[in-house]
Amino acid sequence: MSPRHFWRCFRYANSDYFKNQATDEPATGVAVALFDEAGNVMKNNEEGSDVDISSGAATIPFTVKMVKSGDADPTKGTVQTTVTYNVTYH
Repeated sequence: MSPRHFWRCFRYANSDYFKNQATDEPATGVAVALFDEAGNVMKNNEEGSDVDISSGAATIPFTVKMVKSGDADPTKGTVQTTVTYNVTYH
């Protein structure tokens, strides 16, 4: 898949996504989107879905994709972000 095609697939970035925080030759015009196991976007600063831990353990699979951020064409470079997880046990 060409980079141009990739960007076109995921071009609608917004504040729900995670900012590119790379400082060493960063890519521009991109952000990072986090998806849950069902393929739903996990929005920044919103509660995610429940996870079954009745067995005493759980695996929480995520998928990460780059998305276009802003109107300008993305440029190649380093992409890095930080995600903080808060776990609430009920």
